[in-house]
Amino acid sequence: MLTELPAHDTGLSATQAALVTQALNPDANWASVVNGAYAELGGPRFGSCYVEESLQQLAAGPTPVIRGLLPNPLRRAPVAGQAFPQAAYDAHRNRRLSLTDIGLRLAAGQADIADYVPIHRWWGNTELTNDTLWRWNAQKQCVLEPQ
Repeated sequence: MLTELPAHDTGLSATQAALVTQALNPDANWASVVNGAYAELGGPRFGSCYVEESLQQLAAGPTPVIRGLLPNPLRRAPVAGQAFPQAAYDAHRNRRLSLTDIGLRLAAGQADIADYVPIHRWWGNTELTNDTLWRWNAQKQCVLEPQ
């Protein structure tokens, strides 16, 4: 679980970093990025919804890291009497994804996501925001207090 804390250098969790790495592929789409991240991480850590939500967060907001993601049609409320939205789901899964300039800088270890994206999430019982960002230093195997 410690690797899901923001990294000390880029501010990306291990899941986010795997998604960014997979989006570097010129043929990247939702399916290849998510499945590649699973493989890189050794399987989903907290289930497929967590990985997809991480991808959605990287593609949303005022400064997206990943571009090209369409809304997942399966996240919408089902409408009685309507068929499964197969065409919309296929478009979502097959849409080409790429990294924005910030995404490329994050992939190269030259940027910190906290400088560009508002962070507000819970990690265990700790609220993480840009001002209270506990980080994980994988090299030293230690948690770093907010600075």
